[in-house]
Amino acid sequence: MNAPDKDWEKIMEFFRRRFNAGETPTLDTVLFLIGVRERQQPPRRFSKDEKINLMHVGLCSLLSFTDYCRRTGSDPEGWPLFSQEKSLPQDDREREKIIREALIRYFRQNGLID
Repeated sequence: MNAPDKDWEKIMEFFRRRFNAGETPTLDTVLFLIGVRERQQPPRRFSKDEKINLMHVGLCSLLSFTDYCRRTGSDPEGWPLFSQEKSLPQDDREREKIIREALIRYFRQNGLID
């Protein structure tokens, strides 16, 4: 197993242990949880719109570790603001690869994996 695959497995194990009782989370679940973390939301029930917004914050937070997105500040309600620097590729596999690499960087930068 190469280093990115090992890091990916560490991240999936992190989520399995903490959130999904042993199940591997979906990418949407990972994005949502990162969005909650970045928004610094306390645990509670979120509306469907809030969940979508938190997933978007999660994705943009990850992509800010690449040249696809940049954090520009926060709105008056404390929601992070981002600017799109360039478009993600249309190819699903290439897009997933970019997101995975960004997730690994995010986890390393935040000291969540070694």
